[in-house]
Amino acid sequence: MNSIEVVALLIVEMNAFFQILVWVVMVGSCQGLLAAQLVLYSFDGAGGNETGFSSSIHADHAIVGDITRGNGLGVSSASNAFSARSWSTGDLDGNDYFGFSISPDVGFQLSLSAFEIDERRSGSGIREWTVRTSLDGFASDLSGGPLSVPDNTDTRLDQRLVFGGVAYSGITEELDFRIYGYDAESSAGTWRIDNVELFGQITAVPEPASWLAGVGMGLLAIGMGLRKRWFVMV
Repeated sequence: MNSIEVVALLIVEMNAFFQILVWVVMVGSCQGLLAAQLVLYSFDGAGGNETGFSSSIHADHAIVGDITRGNGLGVSSASNAFSARSWSTGDLDGNDYFGFSISPDVGFQLSLSAFEIDERRSGSGIREWTVRTSLDGFASDLSGGPLSVPDNTDTRLDQRLVFGGVAYSGITEELDFRIYGYDAESSAGTWRIDNVELFGQITAVPEPASWLAGVGMGLLAIGMGLRKRWFVMV
């Protein structure tokens, strides 16, 4: 076997190694991306004016806080929902929000895909809403936000925002959510939410050996192949 054939063989073997490496990384990265319901606040039996309300459902290994209001809001009554008044009549106000938190148990991680709510405004309530998180200090909207609210009092079901990119994968710390409402027609107007849902997956944090083993197996296979071919060449 001449030198050109040796180089060509090495290229083929290294290409095989990188294919194995890419596969292992993709498998590790995709853990937790299959969407499941992580949290549901259904507000069954609520009067709407509670200080806070606990979740109806939360996934195993998830720690979920009560949903509450920001200190810029006042309480408002609404049957089987969670409601508030005194929403900003202009741009988004950092104190005007419904908020809750989620964190995984030690040794687990969150990968988030989507957020949904049902919502309804009063005749002089908000005209815009969005969701932000503590991941970036509540600086940016989730993908798809803000959402405009029609000038009516209909209940809008399954209003969805999504989590874009890898930033919302592999979360191991507490994450806070704020549902901001603003551009109300009057500060006396109200806005209520229902069926607040968070979708994603919660999985065990993989041990380094669980994916490095795949890389090691790939290297071993390539090494064995090169060793065999080296002896053939000799």
